[in-house]
Amino acid sequence: APVAFEWLWKAKCIPRIKVFGWFLLSDRLNTRNMLKRRHYNIGDNLDCLLCGQPVEETVEHLFFHCDFSKACWDT
Repeated sequence: APVAFEWLWKAKCIPRIKVFGWFLLSDRLNTRNMLKRRHYNIGDNLDCLLCGQPVEETVEHLFFHCDFSKACWDT
């Protein structure tokens, strides 16, 4: 297993956070990009729902580039 997974499961936090981290690291979070790849019928609009920018909603965008998420991280 990659070192990040070993670190995650040994961390002293609640299991809910560990599972979320596992979803994040293994690209299992239900972003619009991932739902499209799995052929879910979500329409043609893949724009970010949080910031409203015409940018595809991916894990990278949600956690590092989205204006809404940046505001949340800054608080």
